[in-house]
Amino acid sequence: MLLLTAALVAGPACAVGAPSDVSTVSATGEGNWEIICHVSTFGGDDTPRILSNGKSSLSLAGMRSASCSFHKPPKNPLTVTIESATLLCPFKSAAPDACKQTFEKGPAGSFEIKQKPRR
Repeated sequence: MLLLTAALVAGPACAVGAPSDVSTVSATGEGNWEIICHVSTFGGDDTPRILSNGKSSLSLAGMRSASCSFHKPPKNPLTVTIESATLLCPFKSAAPDACKQTFEKGPAGSFEIKQKPRR
């Protein structure tokens, strides 16, 4: 009886398809590129994280927001992808089902990642 009660209580929290709080920022590009993100978490961390052609992905649980800037070769595109159930997609031209942006022109840019409003 105790096991049945525990299963009923834990059921919704362990349900398949429940949103994960792990957010991933990844990038691909040619040449020598770098993205520096100042990441804030719900735990109070405010840490700079660096992505480059040597380390092209960042996965972090509890990400609340990030302020990111990038530098890349002016003629080489840089594609940034964000996967998260808890963060808003900062890219206006992204498709509704894929948070992705290719930065074609210019040597530098920036973007802000913010938390989705809580319901």
